[in-house]
Amino acid sequence: MSYQPFTPMDEPHQEPAVHPNYTPHDLPYSESFENSLMRTILPPSPRNSPSLPSPSQPLPSISPSSLPLSLTSPLRKYPSPIPNLLLTHPAGYHTGGPGPSAGTIAEFTSRFVEDNNIKSKEELERKVDETMKERLDEVRERMVRRKEAVRRNNGVKREIEELEAHRRMEERVEEKIRSERRARGRC
Repeated sequence: MSYQPFTPMDEPHQEPAVHPNYTPHDLPYSESFENSLMRTILPPSPRNSPSLPSPSQPLPSISPSSLPLSLTSPLRKYPSPIPNLLLTHPAGYHTGGPGPSAGTIAEFTSRFVEDNNIKSKEELERKVDETMKERLDEVRERMVRRKEAVRRNNGVKREIEELEAHRRMEERVEEKIRSERRARGRC
């Protein structure tokens, strides 16, 4: 038995600006993006709600090489399930871009409905809310761990800088001693 999404897609079909099978996992790691995401998620800070683009505004075309897109990019105009995080497209990826294709969404929906033995719209809504809450909790936990790791890394960097400064001072003292010995040897 094939399951279809309960709500029809009412947006006009647009060609994806990135490869149709692109996912955020395909992008190379970006420390600055991840740190920016962490600061956006932890702690929640008040942010003015953006004015939503009018439905007639064209969606941005984003080159895969420019992803992940800065969280402060003016192309980010659409709300997301994550507080303070805006998307470039309705239901787009957090890294920027249009999100999964309609076929991928339909396939995921079918699998989700089947895996969770969902029989009604109410069950679907409840399970989606439950799953979203679980995923957001996972993201927050991940960002808490990241925040601690960034704090530790900054401490290690400070230690390394101090050790390097200490070593440079030792080298200057050693050079001064050698220089004084050479000067005494000439006398």
